Amino acid sequence: MPIAQASTQLITYRLANESDCEDIYEWENDIMTRAMSVNTALFSYASHIEWYKKSLLNNKRILYIALNDTHRLAFVRFDHVDQGVYESSIILNPISRGKGLSSKILINTIDLLLKQHETVMIIKASIKNANLLSQKCFQKSGFIFERKDDEYSLYNLIVNSTQKSNLPT
Repeated sequence: MPIAQASTQLITYRLANESDCEDIYEWENDIMTRAMSVNTALFSYASHIEWYKKSLLNNKRILYIALNDTHRLAFVRFDHVDQGVYESSIILNPISRGKGLSSKILINTIDLLLKQHETVMIIKASIKNANLLSQKCFQKSGFIFERKDDEYSLYNLIVNSTQKSNLPT
């Protein structure tokens, strides 16, 4: 899998697997993550396990883990929602916040997605208006603001043949 240099730490990427379930649960139930999520309520570990197992088996969902030598850093999800269209989201391990990693991780997982799924034409992101850091991450990763409503800002990354090899770095 591709690697990226972020600060001085080497980041590697792989598909998520069963061993990631507990960490993702903890990150998902982190108070800041919940506040910026569509559904702000905490959820049980049992319901997370059920969702996670289904997600791993869902052929329209791609889950990546970014990690370094000592920690899992982030979880990136791409949902295939229509022909050539994917929706994306990223959740950082709380210990990874504030280190400038999110856009680098997002760019590299998009690169992986594009190499493995050549039919991708658009990647979308729906981000809470209050989540300015996530909006900045997606903008820095090449996403273009489309519109916003009372609660969410919508961003698109339009993928073309040159963009597949020239994502922002």
